[in-house]
Amino acid sequence: MKLKFPALLLLTGFAFSACQKEVSYEVPAGTAGGSGNGGGGGSSSGYYIKGKKDGTAFTFTANALAVIVDYTPTLGAGVGLGMHASPTATGIEALNITIVLSTGNTVPTGTYSESNNGGFTQITTGTYIINSNLAWVAGVDPSPALPLKVVIQTKTSSVISGTFEGAFYKSDGAGNTTSEHITITEGSFNLPVQ
Repeated sequence: MKLKFPALLLLTGFAFSACQKEVSYEVPAGTAGGSGNGGGGGSSSGYYIKGKKDGTAFTFTANALAVIVDYTPTLGAGVGLGMHASPTATGIEALNITIVLSTGNTVPTGTYSESNNGGFTQITTGTYIINSNLAWVAGVDPSPALPLKVVIQTKTSSVISGTFEGAFYKSDGAGNTTSEHITITEGSFNLPVQ
C-alpha cells in the first residue's frame, strides 16, 4: 500500500529538529542509570515510554523527552507535540509519537486519535524506528487494525504523561507500507517537556 500522507512522517522529524537542543541528564552514581552501577546513561529515573509490542513488554528510558513546537511563526497557526524515547542512549531504535493541531498554541489534555486525521485539523502519528532501513508507522493506514489513540492525562510546564495504543505498519522508508503490522497495547508515557 502506498503511504497516503508522507508529510506526516516529515512532521514527526520536524517536531524534533525544529527546536532540537542537546539534552543530557545527570544521574548520581549509585542510582538507576548512574555511572556507579553500569547504567546506560542518557536516561533519567522516572521518564519513559513503555508498553507491550505484540504482547511483549518493553520500556524505553533513554533520550526520553517531549518537545512542543509552535508553528505560528512559520505556518501562520498550529502547534505540534513530539514525544520520543529509545531503549539505549546510542543507536537508531526509538519510538516517536506526534500530535499536530492546525490551530492554537498548546496541546491540551485529552484524547487524540488517528481516526481524526482526515480533516487535517488534528494529525496523530507514531513511528517505531528499528534501524535506518526499517520503521513501523501508525496514523497513515486508511483501515488500521487498531487505530492509534493517545490520551494525554496530565500536562504541566515540565512533565507530560498519558497512555497510547495502536497498530504500526511496516514501512520501507521510501513511502511504502505493507499490511504487515505490529500492535502496541498498554502503552504509557511520562516525559520531561523541553
